[in-house]
Amino acid sequence: FPAGNSASIPNMSYKVNRKTIIITAIPALISIYLRIAFRTFDGAPQPDQILKGTLPIWRHPDLNVRNKIHEYMSTSKGFDRMMICSENGDVECRTNLREMLHKAEEDIYAKSKLVSAMMKSEVNAKRPNGNGSVKISMMSSKGLISAMNSNAPLILWMEGDFIFGHDGHLAHLMQAMKSNNEGFEVLQNAVWARVHTRLAPEHRYPAAPDDCTTALEYLLRPRHESGLGLGGGGLHIAGFSGGGTLAAITTLRALNAGREVASLFVESPILPTASGLKRWGEGSPFKSNSYYRNAYTRLNPIRYLNWSVNEYANIKSGGVTNVDEWRTAGKKMKLPPLVLLTEKVSPLHDAGVEFGAAYRDAAGEFTQVHYRDASTSHGVAYEYDRRAYSSLLAIWSRIITSTHVGK
Repeated sequence: FPAGNSASIPNMSYKVNRKTIIITAIPALISIYLRIAFRTFDGAPQPDQILKGTLPIWRHPDLNVRNKIHEYMSTSKGFDRMMICSENGDVECRTNLREMLHKAEEDIYAKSKLVSAMMKSEVNAKRPNGNGSVKISMMSSKGLISAMNSNAPLILWMEGDFIFGHDGHLAHLMQAMKSNNEGFEVLQNAVWARVHTRLAPEHRYPAAPDDCTTALEYLLRPRHESGLGLGGGGLHIAGFSGGGTLAAITTLRALNAGREVASLFVESPILPTASGLKRWGEGSPFKSNSYYRNAYTRLNPIRYLNWSVNEYANIKSGGVTNVDEWRTAGKKMKLPPLVLLTEKVSPLHDAGVEFGAAYRDAAGEFTQVHYRDASTSHGVAYEYDRRAYSSLLAIWSRIITSTHVGK
């Protein structure tokens, strides 16, 4: 899957605080030594699951030293506990784990000066079947009322995991976006809407994409029809990890419903491979060269990936890996530019590449596809491959700005 119409990567440099690195590195190196010495690879395959071609983290050629330290300092215990809690039907345990993650998410947003400076509000979109409502967290530098009265771009953001939910990734993305002029303009003008979807295993597919569609329709619907009337400056749908998958599904649904989408930003989606789809239920739906090569990574551990996607169930029904699904949607509405990030040391890498290729084939030569392949493990490109990450965000920012100006 080639880079296509992507712009060249700008030359960037970053200051390094040596004292901080030394203070951080000493305990990290001790931890790495102990883990290697005693073979305590949390998150790695069990001895009977070690796969041919799997690379140990310490000698993985696509990870820099800082990312390797991050991997060894990480642990799969939270993932393991979630699996045990759910399999035992322990609702309280599962709730407590989610609350811990959500508290960590709140801390990430609270520590971000950029996010803290924004005006925030929460709105609720009623589900069409009368079964409660979908919470949407809104952020804007100018406030929601001002955005409703202007042609502000609307960025619909889906975050995180099918089981745990939100994880604060958007704060990291916004901070990285601030580093370029186009991104700064987007942060000044856009309205950000984070969708809080229902979670598995309590709510299986299609509950989460249904919530995303409900939120989208409420945000776009005119105020005289009990909506917010947003999106005058263009609709941009985006997400990370499981949220990247939801972003793709929501975009496909919106196009089929006759909605115009100005761009689709997908970061590290959780998707099955084509071969995995054909043999769903027979081993892992993610099996690919990257699945075997990166089986030791803790971000995300492969046993949790396989368990969570089966708890979520029928992700294949979203249709986003099927080129014919996108071609059909493209006959109703022009496919939007795709901005796609994959990560070389993720078990999900090859499935993301397959998705990009399917989208490109469906879109044809007249739709831009912008792609970066970060040299990191899952979800940390903003920290360990800033060059690739920032360059891709600069491209997406220009798309958002151009559609805003065009309105």
